[in-house]
Amino acid sequence: MRKIVDLARSEGIRSISDFIGARYGKSFSVAALVTLITTIGLIPYISLQMTAIHYLSEFTIRTVTARTGTNIC
Repeated sequence: MRKIVDLARSEGIRSISDFIGARYGKSFSVAALVTLITTIGLIPYISLQMTAIHYLSEFTIRTVTARTGTNIC
């Protein structure tokens, strides 16, 4: 791990796509492809997080409504 950190500092690498692009001769195309794949891969994760927030807010509203007997919506 230390070797990777030292390499990143010496090459000025800031992201995973920069690192992988640097491994292939500082290829911008490879770095752009890695960024695109990563972004597409994050979409389902973000959707899952938003769904969890929705369910948590519904649960909280129902719990507060049931305990207080008032409708907060």
